[in-house]
Amino acid sequence: MAKLPNIIEKDRSLWEVLRFVFIESLRGSKKYSRLCYWMAGVNAIFAFAEFGAVALIVNEFTVNGVAQARTEIIVYGLVLMGISHFAPEVVGMFIQYIRKTQYNELARHFQSLIFKKMDEIDIGTIEQPEFQNMFSFVNRRSWNSSFNMIASISDSITRLVALTISTIALISITPIGALVVFIGALPTYFIERKNALLSNSLQKEQAEMWRIWGIKISPLYHKDDLTELKNFKLVEIFRKKYIASVVFLDEKIRLINKKYFLSDSGSQVLLTATFIVVFGLLIRGVYQSTISIGLLVFSVAILTRFQASLNALFNIFGKMVEDKKTVSSFMDLLEMEPLVKSGSLDIHGEEFRTLEIKKVSFTYPGATRPVLNNMSLVINHTDSLAIVGLNGAGKTTLIKLLTRVYDPTKGKILVNGIDLKEYDLKAWKKCLGILLQEYNIYSEETIAENIMLGDTSKHDQLVVEAVAKETTADVFIQELPQKYQQRVGTEFQGGVELSKGQKQKLALSRVLYRNAPIIVLDEPTAAIDALSEDYIFKALRNNHKHQTRVIISHKFSNVRDADKIILIEHGKIIEQGNHDELMGIETGKYKELFNLQAEGYQDKPKRKTRTKKAEE
Repeated sequence: MAKLPNIIEKDRSLWEVLRFVFIESLRGSKKYSRLCYWMAGVNAIFAFAEFGAVALIVNEFTVNGVAQARTEIIVYGLVLMGISHFAPEVVGMFIQYIRKTQYNELARHFQSLIFKKMDEIDIGTIEQPEFQNMFSFVNRRSWNSSFNMIASISDSITRLVALTISTIALISITPIGALVVFIGALPTYFIERKNALLSNSLQKEQAEMWRIWGIKISPLYHKDDLTELKNFKLVEIFRKKYIASVVFLDEKIRLINKKYFLSDSGSQVLLTATFIVVFGLLIRGVYQSTISIGLLVFSVAILTRFQASLNALFNIFGKMVEDKKTVSSFMDLLEMEPLVKSGSLDIHGEEFRTLEIKKVSFTYPGATRPVLNNMSLVINHTDSLAIVGLNGAGKTTLIKLLTRVYDPTKGKILVNGIDLKEYDLKAWKKCLGILLQEYNIYSEETIAENIMLGDTSKHDQLVVEAVAKETTADVFIQELPQKYQQRVGTEFQGGVELSKGQKQKLALSRVLYRNAPIIVLDEPTAAIDALSEDYIFKALRNNHKHQTRVIISHKFSNVRDADKIILIEHGKIIEQGNHDELMGIETGKYKELFNLQAEGYQDKPKRKTRTKKAEE
């Protein structure tokens, strides 16, 4: 059972899923989907024309003899045979052509749906393993399953047209034979349906195992990860872990494939038996002179097409069950609602006055112990707030609540005296410039584009350069061949590799470029050299006084000038005040931690060595 209440698992019918796929195919590729479905129906007709042409020629020879056969009938049959043999090939190639274009357009359409949904879903939901398992399952299989069902719709149209024509013809020739073939093909549907359910059950139940499998492989395709593995001679160890992770899955898949083989073999035996029975009925008709030789040829062809169409149709619908489950999960994803829901009140940056954390507690989904416990704090406009504490104290979690990654389990966060939940979420995000410990530099983008990602509403090169100078990024940028137009990363031609410190400077520049009224920085200089770090914090103090600054840092020297410093321990604020006030608490924790860091930068007295003479 999913721990997250917004993860849904609806039990949809096959027809409901088919309807979704059909509608989305028309939305994503209207022209080519319509053309593909129409041509699929046309293509089924030609085979019957060919059967009729063969029967016409055979009947002419058997009835009138070779010598008395009418030339015009033979020529007419040959022309009809040529057209009916050539046309399906051309139509088939045309269908393949339009299907490729259709799939390209649908791939863009479905990926666009994912982009939109991931924009709606809150980060708190995305972080949870239940969602990751679901998304991994959907992302790994939904494209193929959606395309399979779209192809199945086309194939079903072809088979249904062929089945309709052959049914009418076969019933008119041998009604009993039509019934026998139908009964013989019916088990195919149930067999394929059972096989599909087995396969889908394995995929869904082992979603987390599939993710583990993928994680074990992923270092091979990421340069930094592979470099680390090679430096520590761990490639072989990861290979063994990968093998161990897939052995269980391989065994499960082997057993399912064995069941597939046995059930499919039984189905083919039954189909062959029914074909022989019906063929025997037709031969009896020839003996009784109720069926001519030409009609026998035509009947055998019709019987073959009837059985093939019926068997294929059952096969298609059976396999659709597997794709249906995957597409249904895709539909579940598209129907998901975020846990953190947007309010309706608008807020502009210039309207921000106070942010109050009022008796807030928070427990992560699925956890039992709270990370924050009854915390209260007031942040005023233009305040400089520093948050310090040991690892795991709850500092980053507090930032996640302020930025509405999560909502408090208890208590409220008030902005200008109004519950933060009442504000439009996108409007609130525009009030924030956020740099967390995990950030990304985009390899396909230039230096300038990486900085301007912080605000796509304006592309001001002068501002880009100004914020880069504040973070000292401009120093290394000026040394690059193409400066601000330099592509980042060596994954693409013309790119350059940046150090972690240089990447962090770019990420910090991105936040400053946004010029949001509230700046939230979590360890913003962790990878940056001391000289640049000092310059950056002076720039934050001197150039951003009009903004509210919330900074998490383990380096106490970086936060001593903050208007207010809070020390968090076990999810509670145990001390708060400015640097001087906290240092005035004789037995205070802040003072203890500050002095411990300060000692690390001081010269330690040299240890005296005892000489042999002194010992004597």
